[in-house]
Amino acid sequence: MKTLNIAEARGRFSELVEDVYGGGGPVVVSRYGHPMVMIVPAQVDPPEKPDLFPLRGVPLEIPPDFDEPMDSLWDALSEPAPKRRGSVRRRPR
Repeated sequence: MKTLNIAEARGRFSELVEDVYGGGGPVVVSRYGHPMVMIVPAQVDPPEKPDLFPLRGVPLEIPPDFDEPMDSLWDALSEPAPKRRGSVRRRPR
Protein backbone atom coordinates (compact mmCIF):
# COMPACT_ATOMS: atom_id res chain seq x y z
CA MET A 1 0.00 0.00 0.00
CA LYS A 2 1.40 3.37 -1.05
CA THR A 3 1.61 6.22 1.43
CA LEU A 4 2.04 9.82 0.26
CA ASN A 5 1.91 13.15 2.04
CA ILE A 6 -0.71 15.72 1.04
CA ALA A 7 1.68 17.81 -1.08
CA GLU A 8 2.71 14.78 -3.18
CA ALA A 9 -0.88 13.58 -3.52
CA ARG A 10 -2.06 17.04 -4.61
CA GLY A 11 0.57 17.23 -7.33
CA ARG A 12 -0.13 13.73 -8.69
CA PHE A 13 -3.85 13.36 -7.96
CA SER A 14 -4.93 12.43 -11.50
CA GLU A 15 -2.12 9.87 -11.72
CA LEU A 16 -3.10 8.40 -8.31
CA VAL A 17 -6.75 8.07 -9.32
CA GLU A 18 -5.83 6.29 -12.56
CA ASP A 19 -3.43 3.99 -10.67
CA VAL A 20 -6.02 3.06 -8.02
CA TYR A 21 -8.75 2.57 -10.63
CA GLY A 22 -6.42 0.43 -12.75
CA GLY A 23 -5.85 -2.03 -9.90
CA GLY A 24 -2.71 -0.60 -8.34
CA GLY A 25 -4.18 -0.84 -4.84
CA PRO A 26 -5.29 1.77 -2.33
CA VAL A 27 -3.24 4.86 -1.53
CA VAL A 28 -3.00 6.42 1.94
CA VAL A 29 -2.64 10.20 2.13
CA SER A 30 -1.00 11.45 5.31
CA ARG A 31 -0.39 14.80 6.98
CA TYR A 32 2.64 15.23 9.22
CA GLY A 33 3.16 11.46 9.08
CA HIS A 34 -0.36 10.62 10.30
CA PRO A 35 -2.73 8.82 7.89
CA MET A 36 -5.70 11.05 7.02
CA VAL A 37 -7.55 9.40 4.12
CA MET A 38 -7.37 6.38 1.88
CA ILE A 39 -8.10 6.48 -1.86
CA VAL A 40 -9.79 3.25 -2.94
CA PRO A 41 -11.76 2.27 -6.08
CA ALA A 42 -15.51 2.85 -5.90
CA GLN A 43 -17.80 -0.16 -5.52
CA VAL A 44 -20.72 0.81 -7.77
CA ASP A 45 -23.49 -1.61 -8.67
CA PRO A 46 -24.68 -1.42 -12.27
CA PRO A 47 -28.10 0.25 -12.63
CA GLU A 48 -31.05 -2.11 -12.92
CA LYS A 49 -32.68 -2.28 -16.33
CA PRO A 50 -36.44 -1.66 -16.37
CA ASP A 51 -38.59 -4.69 -17.07
CA LEU A 52 -39.86 -4.21 -20.63
CA PHE A 53 -42.42 -7.01 -20.33
CA PRO A 54 -43.88 -6.82 -16.81
CA LEU A 55 -46.80 -9.15 -17.61
CA ARG A 56 -44.69 -11.94 -19.09
CA GLY A 57 -45.50 -15.18 -17.30
CA VAL A 58 -48.65 -13.79 -15.65
CA PRO A 59 -51.68 -15.93 -16.52
CA LEU A 60 -54.46 -13.94 -18.18
CA GLU A 61 -58.10 -14.91 -17.90
CA ILE A 62 -60.35 -13.95 -20.81
CA PRO A 63 -64.07 -14.02 -19.98
CA PRO A 64 -66.29 -16.12 -22.25
CA ASP A 65 -68.32 -13.08 -23.39
CA PHE A 66 -65.23 -11.14 -24.43
CA ASP A 67 -66.20 -10.88 -28.10
CA GLU A 68 -69.95 -10.40 -27.57
CA PRO A 69 -71.38 -7.08 -28.81
CA MET A 70 -71.94 -4.44 -26.18
CA ASP A 71 -75.51 -3.16 -26.40
CA SER A 72 -74.79 0.07 -24.57
CA LEU A 73 -71.98 0.88 -27.01
CA TRP A 74 -74.17 0.26 -30.06
CA ASP A 75 -76.96 2.37 -28.53
CA ALA A 76 -74.54 5.23 -27.98
CA LEU A 77 -73.21 4.96 -31.54
CA SER A 78 -76.69 4.88 -33.10
CA GLU A 79 -77.64 8.28 -31.64
CA PRO A 80 -76.95 11.26 -33.90
CA ALA A 81 -74.01 13.41 -32.90
CA PRO A 82 -74.93 16.75 -31.31
CA LYS A 83 -74.62 19.77 -33.60
CA ARG A 84 -71.75 22.11 -32.91
CA ARG A 85 -72.48 25.73 -32.30
CA GLY A 86 -70.23 28.70 -32.66
CA SER A 87 -67.82 27.23 -35.16
CA VAL A 88 -68.51 29.02 -38.42
CA ARG A 89 -66.22 28.69 -41.38
CA ARG A 90 -65.42 31.95 -43.04
CA ARG A 91 -64.14 32.45 -46.49
CA PRO A 92 -60.63 33.87 -46.79
CA ARG A 93 -60.58 37.44 -48.19
